[in-house]
Amino acid sequence: MKKALLLLLAALAALSFSGCGSIYEDEYYYETPYTGDIGPRSDSATEVRNYSMLKTALTNMIVNRTEKGELRFTNYNGSPSEDLAAACFEIKSEHPLGAYAVESLSYDTSYVVSYYMANIYIGYKRTAEELRSIVYASDLSDFDRSLAQAVDSFDDDLVIRCYDPAVNEDYVLAFLKRHYYADPVTTVLEPAAEVTGYPAEGPNRIFDIRLQYALSGQRLRPMSLALQSKLTDAAAAMTETDGPKLALELANYLTEACAAGNPASPYADTAYGALVNGNAGDKGYALAFRALCARCGIDCAVVEGSFGAMGGQAHFWNIIGLEGEHYHVDLSVFAEDPATGFLRSDDEIWGAYIWDTEAYPACAGALTYAEVAGIPAPEEPAPDAPEDDQTSATQGEADAPAPEVTPAPPGDELPPEEHPGPEEGGEALPEPPTEKIP
Repeated sequence: MKKALLLLLAALAALSFSGCGSIYEDEYYYETPYTGDIGPRSDSATEVRNYSMLKTALTNMIVNRTEKGELRFTNYNGSPSEDLAAACFEIKSEHPLGAYAVESLSYDTSYVVSYYMANIYIGYKRTAEELRSIVYASDLSDFDRSLAQAVDSFDDDLVIRCYDPAVNEDYVLAFLKRHYYADPVTTVLEPAAEVTGYPAEGPNRIFDIRLQYALSGQRLRPMSLALQSKLTDAAAAMTETDGPKLALELANYLTEACAAGNPASPYADTAYGALVNGNAGDKGYALAFRALCARCGIDCAVVEGSFGAMGGQAHFWNIIGLEGEHYHVDLSVFAEDPATGFLRSDDEIWGAYIWDTEAYPACAGALTYAEVAGIPAPEEPAPDAPEDDQTSATQGEADAPAPEVTPAPPGDELPPEEHPGPEEGGEALPEPPTEKIP
């Protein structure tokens, strides 16, 4: 009789429990009355007392890829029914691990005398190995380092969880480009990627990055080794040690190596095409010059912008740092006109070239191609003396010999000046005063 009464109370409690409505219950909530014998608590159940502990328990189940687990609500602060529905929805759709790994998440509950029991059922769309392979990046630099290592190793994919809100799909693609421009030697060809974030938005996300290469790693590795060997030979061939002169020597070396090449050939837009095959377009020149400068210790960056009238077309060149100043170098132009393509300032090229000025250092150095190449400046003609230079005129007159005076012939002397008398209509001269004697 006592046992029957307890079962009846449990059934009534279960019916009362199911009356708590929730917007999440249709998808996640299943409730059944307790029908077994009342016995000791299950040792496998995780005890939860509030909403935070509930979410932690569910998350730990996903971390361990647990497909079924038990939760025991003891002295719970809140409504177990509503909180279970809310926590399951939040973790599956908003938590990185849930959004990435969970296919389905459901539960059923029962009331056992003084506490609730919940059975949790989780279906997964990721294997245990995939969950173990997730890389955790605590900040932006950690994220960049992990992604760079994956690219340099020719990995096909990287699943990485990052807690920095600056990281998103666009950041990943921009980083891959920056990394390749900074090191066009290791991977040889620029990689592409498909990036999916879990969840779709938010500062704390898992990124599934599927890396794509134009060639397999098996083919790219020997190409990288050949390029590195070429760089070693080029650096050994340099004779200059002064920074500006070394930069000019590298520019001459590269343009001479590509003088007979075809800029439309395969890989002409890579450092490999320029240095190994001798074929270079503007992008190939820029990447190869970056690789050469890096090998020889010269600060050099690849610039992506445009060139030509009416906005021009996509174009690549370099900015190098010399003696504390920066300069533009365009080897695709240098090959035809060295003075136009080497050591130019922002003011000299802006308009013909367009680039993101905030993304690159300002170029305002005083060095010129002629100065570095040792080309003497043309002599300027001496300026004409100004006509109003009185000092020069006076000095010239002082230094000039006095003109000769030819004496007048006899009889030609001019008579003394005469003054007409009164009788001739002239004015009489005044008489001198007469002194009176007293």
